[in-house]
Amino acid sequence: MGRRRSAKSDRGALALVFLGLVVLAGVAGIGSLFTGSDETGANLLAGFLVIGAIAATPFVIKKGFRRRTAGISLEDLPKASTSAFRSVIAQLLEEHEGLRLLRARGLSGVSQASATLGLRDKSAVFCVMSQNAAAIDDRLLRRVAEAGSSYFHKHGEELLSLGASLVTKPRSRTITLKGAIVYCLAEASEHHRKLAKEFGITLVDGPQIELQLAQLQSKRGKQPAMREVDQLDRDSVVQRLTSILEADGFKDVAVSSVSKSADVFELVAVKRARQHLFIVIHRFAEVSVAAISGAVSIKVANDCETASVWTTGWFSAAAHSLAKETKTKLCDRSTLRPRLRDALDISRAPSPVKARGTMQAKR
Repeated sequence: MGRRRSAKSDRGALALVFLGLVVLAGVAGIGSLFTGSDETGANLLAGFLVIGAIAATPFVIKKGFRRRTAGISLEDLPKASTSAFRSVIAQLLEEHEGLRLLRARGLSGVSQASATLGLRDKSAVFCVMSQNAAAIDDRLLRRVAEAGSSYFHKHGEELLSLGASLVTKPRSRTITLKGAIVYCLAEASEHHRKLAKEFGITLVDGPQIELQLAQLQSKRGKQPAMREVDQLDRDSVVQRLTSILEADGFKDVAVSSVSKSADVFELVAVKRARQHLFIVIHRFAEVSVAAISGAVSIKVANDCETASVWTTGWFSAAAHSLAKETKTKLCDRSTLRPRLRDALDISRAPSPVKARGTMQAKR
């Protein structure tokens, strides 16, 4: 965090210097025009415009990149230009991984893939962005595992320069390569997850990218791009979740309680003669810690074996922390959306109320 704040301070100081030069050039140019030195005034005004353009360019570019994420969805990224795709993924890497990145370049040997290095503290991370939405190829992961070290040796000096520009005090000029991250638009199979783990690669696939995009858009006050799962009504969601739970070995799935807005409801299911609670939040938004504490209260009050919170949105950091403390299972959009999409609607609707009574607790 200290590095990022220092970087912001450096950029702010640089912006003030540019602004000062612009003001001085403008004042001198106007003064020269009033005193009759037309040529000098014209030159200074020209310099004023050039300096102003130089000062404004990085801010305009940065704002343009930010706007690219405003209404973009996962389906837009395969069709986006290479530069637009790189800029969106770079923002996700900066936001979610805390990395400062070098300029991305094409990754040799792999089509539709770009590579760069990211800096976090004194560590470098090899970052690869694949724009291929069709499927994840084994060759991509093998190539990432092979290329990381050579790419680091080739471009590591650039990263050292970046590191020096991010801090105000001298630091050790030593950076080590620690791991690789692959952002891929395709959905990862279990095989590819195991292969990535074997190679020491953090694999971020399509559903996870969609979740990170939604979080970034929400943080910036933008409405996240909706998908087909978000258009499902409650009955369709209940039917599909019932199908999922039955496939996972649960029986007697039933709706226990529904909120007034109908986008929050409770499911109870039986497995090995014990009741299990599922709080479902069908809302494309962040789920707060209140949902976790509510699930824990309902679980205790009704003597359930486990409590889970499932959402088509995402969980706040505090919610993750409390869930870990209370052993509440979480399932966010990146996992739930593909399962809802693939689940078959069952012909019967679950019973409206569980026989043991309605489970309720404040959320």
